Amino acid sequence: MSDAYLQQISRSLVDLFPDLILPQVLTGRVRLDSRQVQVGDLFIALQGSQLDGRRFIDSAIKQGAGLVLVESEKNAFSYRDASSTEIPIVELADLRALLGSWLFIAGGINPDAFNLIGITGTNGKTSVSHYIAQLLTQLKQQTAVIGPVGIGALDDLHAATHTTPDIVSLHRTLADLYQQGFTYQAMEVSSHALDQQRTAGAPFRAAVFTN
Repeated sequence: MSDAYLQQISRSLVDLFPDLILPQVLTGRVRLDSRQVQVGDLFIALQGSQLDGRRFIDSAIKQGAGLVLVESEKNAFSYRDASSTEIPIVELADLRALLGSWLFIAGGINPDAFNLIGITGTNGKTSVSHYIAQLLTQLKQQTAVIGPVGIGALDDLHAATHTTPDIVSLHRTLADLYQQGFTYQAMEVSSHALDQQRTAGAPFRAAVFTN
């Protein structure tokens, strides 16, 4: 997804800011954690409920970030000196929505063959997602679940760390599941994830509200 993501974000940023000069060395890898940044990566500085990613811009640049996108109340750009080059710092008012759209497009998913079902509510999300997956599997549909119990087919779940992954991990997961042939996905969506727009860009076919 890296090359496709880089192409998508580059086109979009140039459309928004015709005078913006993007660096020649960009990997297309996107990072939300400054500690994971490598040379040429794109660092996304989002404001979270506990940590503000904007506090770690300097750290990301020291790690080698080639481009920084910042959640802001306005659209603007500037440059920050780093060694012998200047790093573009792009502020975007709708960064989360734009990021979700870019990531989904870069994932190469055909929306007509993509059936994402979101389940939210205080209790019962895991049970309902598994009921849906069991029913669809019996109807001979390739179905995966996404939730804290695991990700993938019910008989082959892989470990997960959150009820709903962060926006970058989520879109990477959706793209991976699509490439593996899963045409249906039953995903648990926490209220926290909705508030943080972690599911931005994910085209839900249906939604379930428990309780």
